[in-house]
Amino acid sequence: MLLPLVKAIARPPLRVALCVARAALRVARAATTFAQWLRVPVKPIAPIACPTIDLAAVSDPIATILAAPEFQETVRWFVDNPATERSLVSSDTQALLFALVRNLKPANVFEIGTYRCGSSEAICRALCANGAGTLHTADPFSRGVVPAILLRWPEPMRRHVHYHALNSMAFYMLMTSIRASADLIFIDGNHDYEFALFDLQAAARHLAPGGFVLLDNVSQPGPFFAAADFMRVNGGWQECGNSLSRYRSPHPFDRNRTTIHNTDLLVLRAPRHIAVAERPQTSGQRLFRNRRVSGMTLAIVGGAAGTLTAQCVLRGFGRTAPLAEVVGESSLTLADAERDVTIRFSPPIVLDGEFAHATVEPWLAWDGAAALLLTEPPAVF
Repeated sequence: MLLPLVKAIARPPLRVALCVARAALRVARAATTFAQWLRVPVKPIAPIACPTIDLAAVSDPIATILAAPEFQETVRWFVDNPATERSLVSSDTQALLFALVRNLKPANVFEIGTYRCGSSEAICRALCANGAGTLHTADPFSRGVVPAILLRWPEPMRRHVHYHALNSMAFYMLMTSIRASADLIFIDGNHDYEFALFDLQAAARHLAPGGFVLLDNVSQPGPFFAAADFMRVNGGWQECGNSLSRYRSPHPFDRNRTTIHNTDLLVLRAPRHIAVAERPQTSGQRLFRNRRVSGMTLAIVGGAAGTLTAQCVLRGFGRTAPLAEVVGESSLTLADAERDVTIRFSPPIVLDGEFAHATVEPWLAWDGAAALLLTEPPAVF
């Protein structure tokens, strides 16, 4: 650890002076940038007209919101909002985010891609109007800008936001560690296909049943085809609108894919229940206090007839070895099950040794005439 310091001391005086000068220049530039963004104009908190709808009563609530006369008033408010000028999304996109959050009344909203806080502000104005809820927004490239902008927000609005200077993978790992889920996730991050597909898959794992994912920049092939491939392997999800079905192979780079006016959005809604089918699926790896897994409990919806196969991977990290991993598997035949079902591992899965912490990763597969529906992820015990 002392080697870099020794090397710095051993450098010729001119090189040391140059290093110090460069560091001072970086600090000065960062301070100038911070001071610049401390001067951005921010509207005070004010009532904003918004449609009120029953999200559970309509098959496509986005269409209902867009058709409501009040929505045009919402759009006009955001047209005149200074934050729109520093945002990469349109006033219609911000208005839709605001209207959805007002009607959802979510405990948590996730945002991938903070940029200059334009969409973050729209979301937090809605949370502030609701009187509850938190926006967790992530962007690894805006750490020199976002804190200054947030300091300009009215304090009642600022208390609804947590900024994370992380990329989306690190962000979702953090949300997993604190067991946070969201009712709405806005994805406007890296537009490469692989990044967009990961953001969608991670969003699906962290989204509450019936929640919404808004994916921006679907005029670009990366996000659009990531959404198409995501929908192909995730049964039960619904697109609000028909942008995916309107794809025409003679126009692979269609700049007008979206059916949501004056946006570049595609809106997906999660199923109200977790559907388990032939392809194995998991609710993800999570911290586990015990070093022994005896089984898991499933909360089943409706009649279920078929064969359930479960697997658990128990991993230990820490002291006696860098990693230990044990796997258990079990099957259970169900006939018209309409209640909690327990599946046990025989023998139980046990970690031997001392570990700093452990994780468990439950997997399920189902062989039946129809998908097995769960109200929540399996509870491992």
